Amino acid sequence: MTANDSPDGDLPSGEDPLARYVAAHAGRALEGLRGAADGPTVETVHDTRTSLRRLRATLRSFPSSFAVPASLEHQLRQVALAFGEVRDTDVLTAQLLPALDDLPGIDSAARRAAHTELAAALASDREQAAADLALATGAGWWRHAEGQLEQWSAAPPSLVGTEHAAVLDRGRERVRDRLHRAEGSVQALHSARKAAKRWRYAAELLEGVEPAAAAHYAEATEVHVRLGELQDAVVARQYLQEFLRRRPGRMTATDPVHLLLQRTEQRITDALARTPQLP
Repeated sequence: MTANDSPDGDLPSGEDPLARYVAAHAGRALEGLRGAADGPTVETVHDTRTSLRRLRATLRSFPSSFAVPASLEHQLRQVALAFGEVRDTDVLTAQLLPALDDLPGIDSAARRAAHTELAAALASDREQAAADLALATGAGWWRHAEGQLEQWSAAPPSLVGTEHAAVLDRGRERVRDRLHRAEGSVQALHSARKAAKRWRYAAELLEGVEPAAAAHYAEATEVHVRLGELQDAVVARQYLQEFLRRRPGRMTATDPVHLLLQRTEQRITDALARTPQLP
């Protein structure tokens, strides 16, 4: 599920951009990990997951700057996935329930019943995801990731090398190639979206030290946002299909949730027609 990430203008000041970036996001992620067993809020889950995403992207974009075990990226990914299960239900709740309420020409009683049923399913799924998240806090990989976040928060690494523009150019080229090869494949476009996020975060980190970073950030953001709209619709379709499979005997052509699924399918078609390309 995508998130509305924004540039981090409130990062602590300092000479080294990588140290600033890593320390800030390690601290934010660490706060989320420490509160994971206590039923984290929508905002905490979002902030933790996006900071973990930035840290993982930074590891891959600037590998020479990190002296960490090869297993760390996988451990951070496992933590992010645990938060992601909760985040998915939050995003789906924020998207699907208002979209259901906005469907035209639906009987009000049927709409209310469908809203109540869908909201209850989403709440139950979030409760289960939050319970799984709390359980994950006892895992060894969680403790290892938490320990690394503590270290980064206190003593972050410094940026190695000066080929900043080359990092951004490689990020752009990677996205361009994946978009070119996607040919309308949802899975391939999802891969391109993840590459666009890494490109975007690298540009975000380098703003202030690399003149080209702002232009790269703007271009990467446009690609990321547009592909994120597609991914959000794909995840919503999958959830609605599973929801309807739980109650197949009640699905009719006029069922509000079935109509919402049809509208979601149209969102996917429209998003595919607007697939971005890079020259």
